[in-house]
Amino acid sequence: MPGKQGPEPPVARSAARAEALWLCLYLTDLPLEVQAGYEPDEPMVVTEVTGQRIEVIAVSAVARHAGIEPGMSQAAAQALCPEVRLEVRDQAAESRRLDRLAGWASRWTSWVSVAPPNSLLLEVGGSRHLFGGLDEIQRAVMAGLGGHGHHVRTAIARSARAASWLAPWQSGIVASDDDRTRQGVAALPIEALGLPPTRQARLRRAGLNTLGALMRLPRDGLARRYGQAIVRQLDEALGQRPEAVPRFAAPRRFTAEVDMPMPESATPRLLAAAGHLTDQLVRYLRAHDAAVDRLRLRLFHEERPASTLTVGLAMAGRDDRRFVRLLGEHLDRFELPAPVVGLRLEAPHVLPLSAGTQDWLDPAGADDWLATVERWQARLGAQAVLALGSRADHRPEQAWQLGQPGQVDCCDRPPAAPRPVWLLREPQALIVREQRPTYNGPLDTETGPERIEQGWWDTAGSGGDISRDYYVMRDRFGTRLWVFQDRQRLGWWLHGYFA
Repeated sequence: MPGKQGPEPPVARSAARAEALWLCLYLTDLPLEVQAGYEPDEPMVVTEVTGQRIEVIAVSAVARHAGIEPGMSQAAAQALCPEVRLEVRDQAAESRRLDRLAGWASRWTSWVSVAPPNSLLLEVGGSRHLFGGLDEIQRAVMAGLGGHGHHVRTAIARSARAASWLAPWQSGIVASDDDRTRQGVAALPIEALGLPPTRQARLRRAGLNTLGALMRLPRDGLARRYGQAIVRQLDEALGQRPEAVPRFAAPRRFTAEVDMPMPESATPRLLAAAGHLTDQLVRYLRAHDAAVDRLRLRLFHEERPASTLTVGLAMAGRDDRRFVRLLGEHLDRFELPAPVVGLRLEAPHVLPLSAGTQDWLDPAGADDWLATVERWQARLGAQAVLALGSRADHRPEQAWQLGQPGQVDCCDRPPAAPRPVWLLREPQALIVREQRPTYNGPLDTETGPERIEQGWWDTAGSGGDISRDYYVMRDRFGTRLWVFQDRQRLGWWLHGYFA
């Protein structure tokens, strides 16, 4: 699910520092976990080209037990464990996974930041009381990431940089005040800075093995000998300088995929796989107070172009059962050209949740009329089931419209004068006798006139420029009629019937 660092203010302001607390989620095995078919109990390594050699960058527990360590060459890893599974690093997949997890983590805070290559930062100081405290947030996040198949180390500190430094080395630490943050940072080894090996070696030759040793040096001398960047990073970690923490912006569309274990044509199995994708969609929508009004399901085949099902919703919503029901209706009537090897669910338009959304107050989505309309549309076609709505126009011919249910407006207020239930497609001319219109005999006036003059600008419209006096009249059988006298054509016309 691709996302991006959006156009939010790039700096977490120091004015809010009195309550700021940052939780870092350090995903230790992310390069392994994004590989297809990864199993923790198999010997597996992920490699990357570094200079002129292929180097191991991630190692499963079984491969580590065989003696393989990050930094080894691929040849050395194979020599130690001939049956090891070798995979090439997929940085694009890692980025997509971080973006997806950032959207998931936003349920605990409004400020989530992606920190490549394998970390997330959550500002939890403002939401800790809402979720039962820091320990409860940390426990819930770790349990959720474990459910997603990720191994994670965590740290909470007063700054984002301090939390990101602490998580790999002191997992589980809660440095909730300035003193604890300073103590935790001081105990970290020089490697926590992430400097190139040559610069780390230079610091160690000078006897600087921990960040605490760096912190005790005079600032001017430290900057002069080892660079201003180290001083700036230390100041940010200790809260002495504002730090730039980019805010994750959720994508305006949703995409998720699943591969079938084997080519499949049976609707129940395809629907079960699609159900896993709708689960992800609903979690994403609930995390962002959003809804969708259309789904697109792509069905992938071997050696054939993908098939596409587009499912329109009568009203925007985010109810999983509703999504599965509609997808099932469409799959039942879709003729597959070949067995399906994979599915992709797309929500091209992610909408803000509002009062116009079907499950704004009813997340269960149990509106019977809506389910009936969507079932008819799935079986008969979207254009076979339409809704009648109003348009801001006084001309009777232009005051209504057909459209998709939930997408046409209803009248905000009733008209001042009565309107008929049945409006004729074209007004019917009436015979005038003794200066009175007749229809099954003479007509008796009940109310009127109501003058409607509008449309002088609309020379191409079906209503055009009109000038009419409307009356409610009754014929001799008691039928109520909507009749007008045309002030331009000087005649009487029947335009509709009242119920």
